[in-house]
Amino acid sequence: MMNLRFCGLLPSLKNSARLLLLAACGTAAATTPDWVRAAASQPPMAVDKEANALVLLDDQTTTVSETGDVYTLYRRAVKILRPEGREYAKVNVYFDRETKLKSLHAWSITSKGLEYEVKDKDFVEVSPYSEDELYNDVRARVTEVPGADPGTVIAYEYEQRDRPYLLEDEWQFQERIPVQLARYTLRLPASWEYSDFWIQHPEVKPVEQGSGSNAWVWEVKQVPGIKHEPAMPQWRTMAGRMVISYYGTINGKPLNMTRSWQQIGSWYSHLTAGRRDASPEIRSKTLQLVAGKTSFEDKVAAISGFLQHDVRYVAIEAGIGGYQPHAAADVFKNRYGDCKDKVTLMSSMLHEAGIESRYLVVDTERGEVVPNAPSMHFNHVILAIELPGKEPSGYESVIAAKDGKKYLIFDPTDQYTAPGQVIFALQGSYGLLVADNSGELIQIPVLPPKDNELKRVAHLKLLPDGSLSGEVEETRSGEQAWESRYELLNSAQTERSKALDHFLGSFLNGFTVNKSEAEHLDQYDHDLVLKYSFTVPGYAKSAGPLLLLRPRVLGAKSEAIGMEKPRKFPVEFHSETHQTDIFEIELPAGYAVDELPDPVKVDVGFAQYESKIEVTGQTLRYTRDYTVNELLVPTTKEPELKRLFSSIYSDERNSAVLKKSN
Repeated sequence: MMNLRFCGLLPSLKNSARLLLLAACGTAAATTPDWVRAAASQPPMAVDKEANALVLLDDQTTTVSETGDVYTLYRRAVKILRPEGREYAKVNVYFDRETKLKSLHAWSITSKGLEYEVKDKDFVEVSPYSEDELYNDVRARVTEVPGADPGTVIAYEYEQRDRPYLLEDEWQFQERIPVQLARYTLRLPASWEYSDFWIQHPEVKPVEQGSGSNAWVWEVKQVPGIKHEPAMPQWRTMAGRMVISYYGTINGKPLNMTRSWQQIGSWYSHLTAGRRDASPEIRSKTLQLVAGKTSFEDKVAAISGFLQHDVRYVAIEAGIGGYQPHAAADVFKNRYGDCKDKVTLMSSMLHEAGIESRYLVVDTERGEVVPNAPSMHFNHVILAIELPGKEPSGYESVIAAKDGKKYLIFDPTDQYTAPGQVIFALQGSYGLLVADNSGELIQIPVLPPKDNELKRVAHLKLLPDGSLSGEVEETRSGEQAWESRYELLNSAQTERSKALDHFLGSFLNGFTVNKSEAEHLDQYDHDLVLKYSFTVPGYAKSAGPLLLLRPRVLGAKSEAIGMEKPRKFPVEFHSETHQTDIFEIELPAGYAVDELPDPVKVDVGFAQYESKIEVTGQTLRYTRDYTVNELLVPTTKEPELKRLFSSIYSDERNSAVLKKSN
């Protein structure tokens, strides 16, 4: 199996539908191998009625040669159960210049007994580049196997030779659909060893293929599919998998090993050695950026701003370049690079400014990296900037290494986040802090609720006919600001108004936006301020002499998390957050408050919610305060989740009753 590489890994195939159709040219004169027939003829396991397909067999044999080359034989058979399962007839096999595909075939056996074969020559080769990649040597051979209807068994097989930079693999035997039988076979040279680490599944002991063979087989059977639940973590992090590393010597020389985080860090340390050496041009630009600046904060801000805005993100990855950054001098000259390139240049410039830093290798999916499974299973690189002895105040994204040094975490690829913060996708994840000849796994801090705030204040006026108008001001920080900035800055001016229309349309009917503006949109070290005004007819509903008014005009805190039946997976919040709403509504003359909803106060430990309504003269004031202070809520706390969100749901829909005076 191929190792994942940094920044944009194995991007989805774009515009490949036409190629897939061209490749779907299998012949009915098929030579179907016995293993496919055996898989198709076995009684299927019992599955959920909503399962689109069933993996009958997922079988991988990995053979490591005395030279360190890795040979893989992979076989897979899937039975389509529902029309939605036709997607499993699409076969994508990835490779690069270090991977040679020796053979590739696909077959199908329909419910009517028809058999089709797609031969190696019938696959189409595509280049799955992403928009931000100038060059990548990853290729894919793709096809769509004919006969993909419910009841059909789709199977394919490939053989490949790989020359990996690290001798490790990941066996993911649990998928979104059920798996009847998954098998992994490892064959090693004599005297070689392996280490296996199990994630989200009890350890399964392997069976040796023969005494002294140094070949081992793992099997798991009847594995349920990962069925989607609202607000669940990314499904791969919930799936059972085994990480395995194998190691030995070639001509008496030990190979790169991944038995520990220290060994992986040492490998990456050697891979990046000398890459941060500064050129005269880098020194000159650094001196220009930090001229007149004496504080740590000002120097970091100046250099980080240059990396965020003057060095474009573009990936050029081939061979070892999928792991190894380009030299800082080249990145500076070209003014572009991928994540590891930008980190390399920034580290070089910081050094010239008298500030040291380290690579921090991370994964952008929280939960992908787990402490007990050492692996180079990362897809992103950020920077750990060493803090001075007297630590500056105001920084939250700070980690402490075992040697006592503290580091400010910063991602120069993320152009919307200022130093001192870290994007919500990385919070709570683990990263590998790389030192000279070593490495240390650390957990990236979760920023507290006060760093991810939304404060909404509205001053509104209600007329006797039920129409409502007024102005709203939102102050956003952290994740709340990041998401809005990303949406607004990546949209044309005409599209920005549509974003506001979409938001207001979730709560109001027939509204008109009178004006809107954004302050500090491209000043990432400032809170983002959004201001807008609107008019909406018939907001309050008339019932004879009464007007029914919903005090919570905008914004939803309750979430649909699918708790009609017991959940299998925890609920994951994007971030810890603190959000407040204040709606001041001037009531129409001649109307008085006849009835108000009761105040609400809920504290379930991982979150708190409180709201109340007050009336002063002709002004109704609705306020609420919502705090989330844990990212992951386990299924054992389902009763608390239900109580929290049902209380919020009711509060958001409650109405005040206004009565017309005689």
